[in-house]
Amino acid sequence: MKFLLVALVAFVSFSSVSCSSDDDSTPAPTPKTIAQIAQGNANLSILVEALTKADLVTTLNTAGTYTVFAPDNTAFTAAGITSDYIANQTTPEQIAALRNVL
Repeated sequence: MKFLLVALVAFVSFSSVSCSSDDDSTPAPTPKTIAQIAQGNANLSILVEALTKADLVTTLNTAGTYTVFAPDNTAFTAAGITSDYIANQTTPEQIAALRNVL
């Protein structure tokens, strides 16, 4: 009899407790785009500069299926690609080449 009483109290206790908002109506946050993720990471600043110079930021801010293998600033610098290098890509041919690489 004592077990039945304890079980009944436990059942009532657990069943009367509920989560405050099981059906939370707050919308899920919008996922960030590839460009937004890169822009928010200081270690990808050279990539962002290259994307901007090659006019690819808009492309990576739109919906679509993209796979990006993004080197960080250390990798760009090791390959000889610096902020100055990106800034000096000014001719249409240079910008087209940068765009093709990206």
